[in-house]
Amino acid sequence: MQLRRVIFVGFLAGLLALTTLLAGTPAPTDTITVGDFATLVAAKVAEYQGAPSPAVAADILKKHGVKLNSDLTSPLTEKDASEIFGQLGIVLQTAHPESFLNRERADSLVGIFGPSLTAAGEKFDATLNLKSSGGAASAPTVETTPFDCQSLPRPPAPCDGPQSVCNPCMECCKVELNLTGKTCGKLCQKKNLVVSPTEPTP
Repeated sequence: MQLRRVIFVGFLAGLLALTTLLAGTPAPTDTITVGDFATLVAAKVAEYQGAPSPAVAADILKKHGVKLNSDLTSPLTEKDASEIFGQLGIVLQTAHPESFLNRERADSLVGIFGPSLTAAGEKFDATLNLKSSGGAASAPTVETTPFDCQSLPRPPAPCDGPQSVCNPCMECCKVELNLTGKTCGKLCQKKNLVVSPTEPTP
């Protein structure tokens, strides 16, 4: 699987869904702050129970390699959101980088990319655990992404074969991404899977 394909094709569905979120709209009056957006993102990245405060969220993101370039009390811009997501491996395109986002648009962003944010956090934690224990790097290759696993076709039901045959997304998530069953279950939910135009729809 090629990293180039991941960047330009991997998030195509998400980017198309975000066209109305990140393009050509006037600055909303009910803006959300960088700190509040960090709270939404950190809750997904660290699977945090409840909502952390902006300061705690900033600390969580910092521990996951995410640097917030704006003050926590600043209104969130498209550029801010794009930079935060970019540090977690999610590429967003912004038509108007300085335009403000309101809470509804911010919630939509986090909702669309929730599984990828959680997967990024899990992968980062797994890498840290390997380093701290001195273990060999058995983490997935950089070419394999959550989108790649979600794109694997599933056979028609009923299926009585092994998980690698009946649920290839789960197999890929656990083996290639080295994530937990809980995280893979969310990532591989039917509503999140990528269906190609040639596959039959239920």
